[in-house]
Amino acid sequence: MHASALDLEALAREFGPAARDRKLAALQALADRPSPRGRRLRALEAALEFLRAYPDDAEILARVRTAVARLPATARVVHPFSYDVARRLSRLHPEGIEIAWDELDDEGPFLEALGLLVNPVDQQGLDDEDVSLQDWCAAVRPAGVPTDLALFLHLLERSGLPAAVREFLFTRAGLPLAFTGPVRPRIELPGRAPVCQAEPIPRAHFPIRPVIETPLPRPARGGQDVIDLALRALAVRALEIYPLIHASAAAVRVHALERGIQIAVVGVEPQWRTPLESLWFFLVLKNGAPIAYGPAGIFCGVCEMGINVFPEFRGAEIRLVDALLMRVLHQAYGARHFHLVPYAMGRDNPDAIRSGAFWFYRKLGFVPTNPGVEALARAEEARMAEQPGHRSDRRMLHRLSDTAAMLDLSGGRCRPFPFGALGLAHSAWLAREFAGDRARAARVCAARIRRRLGIPDSLALAGLAPLLCQIEDLAGWPRRDLDLLGRILAAKSAPSESAAEPLFQRLPRLENALRALAGTAVQD
Repeated sequence: MHASALDLEALAREFGPAARDRKLAALQALADRPSPRGRRLRALEAALEFLRAYPDDAEILARVRTAVARLPATARVVHPFSYDVARRLSRLHPEGIEIAWDELDDEGPFLEALGLLVNPVDQQGLDDEDVSLQDWCAAVRPAGVPTDLALFLHLLERSGLPAAVREFLFTRAGLPLAFTGPVRPRIELPGRAPVCQAEPIPRAHFPIRPVIETPLPRPARGGQDVIDLALRALAVRALEIYPLIHASAAAVRVHALERGIQIAVVGVEPQWRTPLESLWFFLVLKNGAPIAYGPAGIFCGVCEMGINVFPEFRGAEIRLVDALLMRVLHQAYGARHFHLVPYAMGRDNPDAIRSGAFWFYRKLGFVPTNPGVEALARAEEARMAEQPGHRSDRRMLHRLSDTAAMLDLSGGRCRPFPFGALGLAHSAWLAREFAGDRARAARVCAARIRRRLGIPDSLALAGLAPLLCQIEDLAGWPRRDLDLLGRILAAKSAPSESAAEPLFQRLPRLENALRALAGTAVQD
């Protein structure tokens, strides 16, 4: 490996005057040598990414930016991106995302999807065995449609089919997509003065609850630029995540916090929201560099979340990042009880096992919900106390992963909601009352609830009305509660649903009624 690249990789996480001088020498040496390739280039990119997020001082940061400017401008990844991500990336990089024809093993599903989008005469061309599917796409692309992928998107968007059907056809086609986007160190959110890291990154543990409860500064309103940055940051790593797939530019807030950390929170477009939970995507940035991301779903104070730290930044200051994220979700989005599913603890998740996720979250204050795992953890902690240096092996980590975990700030008033049981009870009710005719149920129930509450039609009303019609005593609710319910439906249909969760928490009558409905699934 180039000596300068090797030095930077080894030095990136070291701080102090001596380490700073060696970093400066290594960065200077980079300017006199050609850029490495392959694995060496990726190692250099990772080191520069870390140094960009954690610069020793302004001079180091300036040299890092110079080194980044000398890197190749783009990188290529292949991934079966979803329909809406492909559409967004095609808008951002019209010629930068294309079908990876050399990795398409079976053209049949793509051919079938195209057959549903063209007319019978077009179909004859598709059926011509002397013309390859790739050649057909190139031959029929209209002017201004730069790629074969763009042609497919063009046909889908002008088909007149519902959005869900278009998404299904795109997924059914099974296309591997090659995305050529900016190299990772070039992706950043500009605007904040950098916070430099002259001393080693603090490693000491600290109580997490005071951090969560520290007053939160007023956020800045973000927009499409934040969504585009997040899309690029994930796409160049061949990643995507549901709330970001359907991100709403009207529901973006950027929270500027201490130590140069920003947390961008992005909501979902109204037509893709869930009826009850508020869904969010978050991107964590350090000095403008993306370092972590994840989803959060909040309902009646309970927040199910999972944070994914990009490999280049694991082990840095993730405890602080997690605490600041929970601070934002608690104060700005209504989370009072944080809930982690077993996957986050390591079940069927090799990355979480390798990183010792169970112990990380336990040190943050999360408690296993499985009493057997709690007993196992206490026995393991006793062993660690008796045998300094003892660490849980992989087998033990797998045993510890057999649990969800919680950090409760509500004093026991919030608890996870049984969405699965409610869904089963709801489906059984539709079968009994409407013979499974969901479209008729939506129309009839929406009309009933609209008359009862005196509210207009909305996406949220259409989704929740059949559920609300199952609440037997709804007609007898006090007017103030019915008015609150109307405000909840309005908030769930607004450009941002951030007002919905606080309103849900002000209407415990609704939560109790929904829990009672969920209970019928168990009794049946």
